[in-house]
Amino acid sequence: MKNVALIVLSLLFMSGPVFSQEEEVSVDIKAAPEGVTAESVIQNYVNAIGGEKKMLKIKSLTLYAHTSIQGTELIFTFHRMDPGKYYMEMGTVDMTYQKQICDGTKAKVIAMGNETEITGSELEALKYEGSMNKELRYSELGVSYKLLGVVDLDGEKAYYLEFTLPGGSLQYEYFDVETSLRTRTSSTVSTPEGDFESVIVYGDYKKVKGVLFPFRMKQTIAGQEIDLIVSSIIPNKVNSGVFVIK
Repeated sequence: MKNVALIVLSLLFMSGPVFSQEEEVSVDIKAAPEGVTAESVIQNYVNAIGGEKKMLKIKSLTLYAHTSIQGTELIFTFHRMDPGKYYMEMGTVDMTYQKQICDGTKAKVIAMGNETEITGSELEALKYEGSMNKELRYSELGVSYKLLGVVDLDGEKAYYLEFTLPGGSLQYEYFDVETSLRTRTSSTVSTPEGDFESVIVYGDYKKVKGVLFPFRMKQTIAGQEIDLIVSSIIPNKVNSGVFVIK
């Protein structure tokens, strides 16, 4: 299970081909109120986290986070920058387990001393993940979405949306009816060890340069809960050299 957790954590911030084409939906879906559309839900989310003008001021992003799995403290570093540049490093204070690097054109993964080129749909997923302010440019990025209805999540109502990501994979997102914030993402994650149902719950939203970000992400997968705590988010300080592929 620890190996599964490590694989899944490395995909926690990714979209695209890691998700299967279907999701078993066990919630009771009710029709959305008249006048509420997928576009209005996303626009309300944009407004709730700070608005388009403040979002567009963030040109790049660095995120530091940590979690504990079976007594091992794991540390994460993420960098993002347009166009489609992405960097992820996962490890402990003593050892780096994995790096993923995308320079916007090509990508590779480095794991335990081995380097593997990332191509095809996985490359497109990394480029998508590196893109900034996705909610403002879904059409440009090749993402379509639709409103499925309203569901009840632990006593709170949420708008339930289905996203078709680049490559055709599906992702399901939930936005709180009252706050308009994204509260949950659900999917099926495909890993070398099999497919697993995954739910990520977002919380502890805090402002960074006027824009709200979740500082806690709890993922439940294969019966195990992974609690990722964000230490800090730093905008507009990414050194573009981290995306260089040698």
